[in-house]
Amino acid sequence: ISRSMGRRVEGRPTPWETARDLASQLIRKTLPGDRTAVLLTGSTTELLAPWTNEATLYLPSLSTLQTGSAETQLDSAFEPLRSLLAQRRPGVHIEIVFLTDNPANGWNTSEISTFAQDIASSQTRESSDRSLTTSATGEISLRLIDVGLPAPRNAWLTAARLRTRNSETVLHVEASCTSDSVMQRTLRVS
Repeated sequence: ISRSMGRRVEGRPTPWETARDLASQLIRKTLPGDRTAVLLTGSTTELLAPWTNEATLYLPSLSTLQTGSAETQLDSAFEPLRSLLAQRRPGVHIEIVFLTDNPANGWNTSEISTFAQDIASSQTRESSDRSLTTSATGEISLRLIDVGLPAPRNAWLTAARLRTRNSETVLHVEASCTSDSVMQRTLRVS
């Protein structure tokens, strides 16, 4: 579980606490016969629970997990997901749910594109393989739930230049940022 999921803001749960609670709710709402797998992602992805009809058995383990010090590499989940999808039951709808704080640079767009193409081609292949039978092709859907805290979406230095005044040289830096809401921002310079 990546470091960014442990971000603390006074009076609010961390993104990990929110994600853990949502994951627990999703697991508890599964129907009899539903199979669930749970993956945890930091810089790499670990399989906490393989396909199981009894994912509630993994809730105690899920509740004790803590964030680590790794950066986020969400697309590291694609290879284990491919493996899990190869083990799915025919004709069953699959929903992949990402609970993430969706950090900048957490995704590699070419990996997303490749994964989406893999899903589309596997569904097309299943459709043609089953054209002589009456069973329906199982669909695969993806849902991303952003559990991140409100924060500037972008921050950048817009200009930096040396200025001389009264024989004193000073570095003048201009910074800009955007956000979805009004926020107090602090700039620390050392």
